[in-house]
Amino acid sequence: GNMSAEERLANFLVNLIQRLYARGQSQSEFILRMSREEIG
Repeated sequence: GNMSAEERLANFLVNLIQRLYARGQSQSEFILRMSREEIG
């Protein structure tokens, strides 16, 4: 709908992390990897 780019990104990341966590992945490792490789 009317979400800003920041809101869409935050929502995407929350959903992605929740899916990974549901599979037993490490949230902290994922976030650190994302910040280095994707965010830059």
